[in-house]
Amino acid sequence: MKLDKALGTLVLVAGSGLLMGMGFLAYMVGKTWTEATTQSLVTGLVAVCGGGAVVLVLLVSLIVGIPMAIRYLEGMGRARQSWPVAPGTVQGRVVEERPPLLLADTDEGSWDSPGVAGYDLWEEEPVSRSGEW
Repeated sequence: MKLDKALGTLVLVAGSGLLMGMGFLAYMVGKTWTEATTQSLVTGLVAVCGGGAVVLVLLVSLIVGIPMAIRYLEGMGRARQSWPVAPGTVQGRVVEERPPLLLADTDEGSWDSPGVAGYDLWEEEPVSRSGEW
């Protein structure tokens, strides 16, 4: 007997035994089957399939839908427009507003200064010459 013939016989015997076992089980269940068991079977199948469908839809929406929506909105530039930046922030980070530094002893500026407008460089009051024209 060759290997392929032996494997074929083994699969045939196992398959026949499985079908005979299922037939015997169906016969035994059929002897005690009522209309109430049919209703409970159908109700259980509907509940299991419906719950599985809900779980499958939620997983697909989380895995596929949300990243797709993010890419779609970023591509149109709406992702940043939908969430406006709050006042007092720069790119989402809170920026503390400080008054400009006024340095009286030095002529040098500072990185925190607003420029020349932040320094009082006059040593005396300027003279107005409006009447001499």
